[in-house]
Amino acid sequence: MNPSKWEDSFVERAQKICARGFSQEALADAFGVSVKTIEHWSAERPEFREAMRRGRYDFACNELEGTLFTSASGYFKNEETWETRKVKSWDFETDEEVILEELVLVKRVKKFFPPNVTAIIFALKNRLPDRWKDVNKLEIEDLKPLADRLAEARKNEAKREQRGS
Repeated sequence: MNPSKWEDSFVERAQKICARGFSQEALADAFGVSVKTIEHWSAERPEFREAMRRGRYDFACNELEGTLFTSASGYFKNEETWETRKVKSWDFETDEEVILEELVLVKRVKKFFPPNVTAIIFALKNRLPDRWKDVNKLEIEDLKPLADRLAEARKNEAKREQRGS
């Protein structure tokens, strides 16, 4: 591919490549051009620059969704504990004993992180808003019979007070 030859199809292709999380270097490799050419196209062609931006935004959103799903579902994670230990050694150049520090793996565990209730609620409120909402709304029409009954009760109360005085 000729590095200086621009094709309009590059816009859509750039967005798809960036949406998969590839770097600018990988984008250049995909087009068979240098990073400088990608930078030039980005500076000279707003539609190309915008396609790269949209692709990166889509990638970030997908990453966040995946993280939210993982947090809401629970997950396992390998954890390691390392310690620094002093070790005696011999320095053959100085013909002396020396103390060196080495990093030693002390413990390796597979830890379970339970589902995050807040993440679950957030996901359900957004995916199933009709079933998972904080407030149930009453329509004004639902309140009209109640308002009429309240007004009638007030009138009856006023009549009783007049008879009693």
